[in-house]
Amino acid sequence: MAAKVVRALDGLIGGLMIGLMFVTFGAYARFTVPTLLAGIGYLLLQKRICGADKATVRWVSRVLRVIAVLWSALVFSLIFLSSSDPKLYPLKKKLYAAGNYSDSSVLYMLPDEIPECTGYKARFGAPMAGQDARGYVTIEFTTDSAGLGFLRSQAVSKGGEYHRYDPADTETRAFGDGALLTSYAGHADGAGITDMYVFRGTRTRSTPCYLINADTGRVIINW
Repeated sequence: MAAKVVRALDGLIGGLMIGLMFVTFGAYARFTVPTLLAGIGYLLLQKRICGADKATVRWVSRVLRVIAVLWSALVFSLIFLSSSDPKLYPLKKKLYAAGNYSDSSVLYMLPDEIPECTGYKARFGAPMAGQDARGYVTIEFTTDSAGLGFLRSQAVSKGGEYHRYDPADTETRAFGDGALLTSYAGHADGAGITDMYVFRGTRTRSTPCYLINADTGRVIINW
């Protein structure tokens, strides 16, 4: 009876690992095949060793089981839970870049970390399911003056071009090669944006930018 329970448990864990393939597909396309192989490999390995009589081999099986559960929980939490935790942002950014792009520098304009803030919300859109062939990132939060200072320094160090935002002046929305920030105009107007750091020539459909409300500390970062 115990052996049947163990086999059923391993089947459930292996099925979960294989099921993560459908979670990573699109959102983290470069992880899809490794995720699938990890699940299949786990099932085959456990089938081979879990019935062995030697105590040492049984311990190996148990260790593999624990590692598989922890790994699955880590992948699941990083994909679904890290979008609401600013402390996990650096890891989330690296995971998103590694899972979708051969060159992680494509996300160069995003800040290295998120300062102390409230109301943090991040959306990392998959290239296959996002707004265009390269996906998208939208990060929103509210921070204090120190946090705004950090973000301003990040924007400047990464080549951001500063503009004072005036919703009544359409020229403040035009930046090089006829590209417009029309995709973000609604965000900017609704959040009372006063300052804008724009990164020109890095996207074909929309212009990456930091949108800042200097009065309330509201920040919207778009890539």
